[in-house]
Amino acid sequence: MGRIVANVITSIDGITESPGEWGMRLFDVDAQRESLKRLLNSEAMLMGRLTYQALKAVWAGNDGPLGKRINSIKKYVFSTTLGTASMSNAEVIRGDAVVEATRLRSSAIADLTVFGFGRLPRALMDAGLLDELRLLLNPVFVGTGDGLHSVHRRYDMRLASSETLPNGLVVLTYRPLTVSR
Repeated sequence: MGRIVANVITSIDGITESPGEWGMRLFDVDAQRESLKRLLNSEAMLMGRLTYQALKAVWAGNDGPLGKRINSIKKYVFSTTLGTASMSNAEVIRGDAVVEATRLRSSAIADLTVFGFGRLPRALMDAGLLDELRLLLNPVFVGTGDGLHSVHRRYDMRLASSETLPNGLVVLTYRPLTVSR
């Protein structure tokens, strides 16, 4: 069985909304290498419509190492409003996200990667399906927006690893103390 791993760009004050507006100034070669490493250990990406549209706008057709991996990896887009997914190797999933993610996880042999911390990763977390949470901590205070504070129940986590990238970003990897299976 695979694992579901969320990769979240966050600010010091816990904001995860619209990281393209505030978190990309440090998304340099080292940060891209970190993301690529995660995707090379993954067999697919799980995402909601907004994340899909953001990835498509930036990475569709990109032929750099990270762009090539994003374009080649299988992408499952959970949406009830998106008609089709035109990005390479993408499939729209219309069913219940928790049920479908459980099915995908049970048949996976490698990680299923989720980017961002929107409705889909929070639903997976609520259902006990999130096996790992990787925070890419940016040294910036954003001030307003949705974020880690949008979680409305307690989750006991343990720090599995931490790494500081040369550009000052900190990668914090957490695992739940208990995972519902």
